[in-house]
Amino acid sequence: MSILGLKAVSTFTANLAVGDPCCVNPLGTSGGAIHVEDLTSLRISSSLFLGNRADSGGGISTYRGDVEVRDSVFQANQRNATAGKTPHNSSQADAISFIGGRRRVP
Repeated sequence: MSILGLKAVSTFTANLAVGDPCCVNPLGTSGGAIHVEDLTSLRISSSLFLGNRADSGGGISTYRGDVEVRDSVFQANQRNATAGKTPHNSSQADAISFIGGRRRVP
């Protein structure tokens, strides 16, 4: 698929993060397409994230992870701004949510 001049090697389209029915999570769901946690490293390149949804980080959510994104497009990803609580040291966004860890998004 090609969008905005990018030939996407990987596409993440119309994913929805849902909670585990066994447990109540006061923070809501994270990462409509991808969730990275606890010192995990993730490198993304030439990818398209389109129309993914979660309570935080519609496209990608990371909690204490190491994430690098290059040459990728995020379009129409959504977070539910009213769900859950936002930690004090976080960056909440429709495309990517970072809580702790390292991030490189040029």
